[in-house]
Parts: sequence; C-alpha cells; structure tokens
Amino acid sequence: MDWADGVDVRRVLALTVRRHCGILLLEHRREPVEAGRLPPQRLPATCCLAYFDSPANRASNRVLRMKSVRPSSHIRTALVVLLTLAAGCDLFPFPFPPLNSRPAGRDFGSAAPLELDDEGRAQFTREAGPGVIDVFDLGPMSPGDRIRVAADPAFGSFIDPRAALFDAAEDLFAVNDDVNLQGGQTNSLIDEVVHLATARMYLAITASFFSSQSGMYIADVQVFRNGTPPLPAPQKILLNFAGGNDVDIRNVGVFDIVPFDAARIDPAYAGMTDQIKAGIIARVRAAYTRFNVEVLTSDDGFPAEGNDYSTIYFGRASRVTFGISEQVDTWNDDCCDDGIVFTDNYDDPFAVKPTVEQIAVAIGNVAAHEGGHLLGLSHVADITDLMDTTGSASTLLVPLDFRRSVLDRTVFPFGRQDGPKTLYATVGAAPTP
Repeated sequence: MDWADGVDVRRVLALTVRRHCGILLLEHRREPVEAGRLPPQRLPATCCLAYFDSPANRASNRVLRMKSVRPSSHIRTALVVLLTLAAGCDLFPFPFPPLNSRPAGRDFGSAAPLELDDEGRAQFTREAGPGVIDVFDLGPMSPGDRIRVAADPAFGSFIDPRAALFDAAEDLFAVNDDVNLQGGQTNSLIDEVVHLATARMYLAITASFFSSQSGMYIADVQVFRNGTPPLPAPQKILLNFAGGNDVDIRNVGVFDIVPFDAARIDPAYAGMTDQIKAGIIARVRAAYTRFNVEVLTSDDGFPAEGNDYSTIYFGRASRVTFGISEQVDTWNDDCCDDGIVFTDNYDDPFAVKPTVEQIAVAIGNVAAHEGGHLLGLSHVADITDLMDTTGSASTLLVPLDFRRSVLDRTVFPFGRQDGPKTLYATVGAAPTP
C-alpha cells in the first residue's frame, strides 16, 4: 500500500475493523434537506444564511449514528491487527502522540497555561464532549507567529472535536470543526499566522455542535515564532448579475444561472430589474465602505484576466437558505472564491411582500453576508450584525453592518467575533479619497 503523508491511522484501523469484524458501522452524514435543485447534502452549515432560526435548518440535520450489524467470520483478523499495534509493530508507520493529560480551564477566566517544549510544541490527550470545553492559555503572540493546532479523536473515540483560538479580548482568531466534511475528515485543524499582537491567545477545544458524542481527543499544538507579519491586502468582490452556464461553486454545486431579472423574485417586481440591482449594489458598497474592498459589478464589465477577485452570483432558488458561500475563508487565504444569493422566489419567506427598496436591501444584506464568509467571518447571534444567522426574514429589510457580536453556538459555545477588527486586519481600511 502506498502510504501518503497525513494518513489518519485511526481511520485506517476503523476501516479494517469495520470490514473484518462487522460489529459496528459508523455513519457520519447529513440528513436530506430540500433545497430546490441544490444537492441537500452539499449545504455547508457554516456558510449559509437560512430562512428560519432553527437548529435543524442551521445544522442541516447533520447527525452521528451507530448501528449494529451481524459479526462476520473475520473477527480474528481484526484482533490480529489490534494486537499487532499493541505490540508496537510498524504496520502503520506513524507515531502515536504521548497520552499525557494537561490541566485545562472551562472558560477564559480559568484558562490553564499550556507549557510548550523547546520546539514550541505540546501534545496531550483529554476528554471532552457537548457542554465540556477545555480552555488553555498559550501566552502572548506577536504578528508573524504561526499557530498550528490539530485535534483528532483518540484511538477508539467517537468524538468529533472542534478547536478555536481567541485573542486577549476574547474575540475569535480562528475556528475549525471539520478539515473536510465531505471527504470524511471530521478532525479539526487550525494553521494560521497571527495578524495582530495579543497579550495572550486562548485555545479552546470541545465537541462539534453537530455531534452528541463525548470522548478522548489528541491535541497537537505548535507555535512557530518570528515569522513574517502578514499585511492587509485589498480585495475585489464582483457582483455577477449576468449569470452563466455550468457555474461551479466549490462545496456547493454546479448551476446554470440566467441573467438577473426582478420578475423571477416575484412577478410583482417585473420591470424593476435596474432599480433593484442599483439598490443591491448600493447596499453592498455601503457595508464595505470602511474597508479596502472594491465592489465591482458585471454590468460594468468583468475584471481583466489575471485579476484576483471573489464572485457573488444572483439567481436560482432555494427553499432552505437565502444564500451560501463555498467556505469560511479564514483570514482570506483564497481571494478567488465564490458565493451565491438565491434570488428566484426570494420574497416567499416574508410575511408581507417587501417594497422594491426593501427587497433590494434584503438581497444586498445577504450578498454582503456571503462576502463576509469569503473574507473569513463566521456566524454570530445578533440580528443587527450582517453575519447574524438567528433572525427572521424581516430582520434583513433594514441596512445591517459588521459589528462585534457573540458567536452563534453552531460556531463555538462562547466568545465573540469582532467583524470590523478582523476585516481591518485582513483587507485594511478604505483608502482616503
């Protein structure tokens, strides 16, 4: 077998046990959710703005299930594998981290200092689960310092770990639940360079919001000092009203999108296309007016080839979400990612049909929200914040802004996100006229 770097020995062994024992089958999937023609299993809960404030919609009903199946005649084969590992045979050429525990706090105030070795590294094992959060203090960090945190289920554990880093103000620096959910990698990995100096950096590890499992996890934390401090980099966002064929939005789906037509929102808006587009553009530009983000539109032509920009499309329909982006792009590592606002039948969730001005504001708010994900912002629980995911449809009818708000519980159980601080550090302030 050709072993590649980073193979997860726990998953390989679990697959061996599943194939040869047949005792336990572990399924980690999303339940079907209606989403028009959008494949329901491809709705990342972290990147979309759902219609309703319900855990079912926001979690996409992602569940962890175990079920018994009939034992096979190959139990002895699996036992041989287990005993071989126990004997230290180099069947899997990857060392297990030392199974030592470290003291941890339960909140920022009780965070336990995490001692790093001479190489700036700490490896440890602890138990966590829903409602049980381990909090550590990594000490002061300077711009250019790189922090790498890997949290994996320990051997035999079914926990789906989630890790987050917070600065001294208790604002989110980075969070990761799954490395690659669709690829089955439900372990957590953060690898980011510090942008802003902080007197301390907190590390918090708990179970995923989408899992009810507790168990042991293995953490590998390493800090690399004195790297090159990252500088803010301006970003372009293209509002694409022109549509296109075979539009491939990674992690979301492939779409044929017709040019934006207000009548597809509702026949009542027929003939109002230009007016609504102008309102959408004005709303998105107002949301980013403080930051070095240039908002372009397909009506003014597409950027020349070689220019990096993110794209927000407008069109198609969804029965579960107003919009979705391909990822929460922490610290804007990818400046060419995409999102979509589902504008067909957009007025359906509203109790009273919005005016032309209101529907433009609502669509513009969602476009700015998806742009926020593409610039690294996560969901919060504040209906006045553009990154909110708890409000009803009516909360979108007024202009919203990026704020400092409490994180939504699907992101992490505590802490805040300072949207303006993060955007200033990521893209910088708007140039002075």
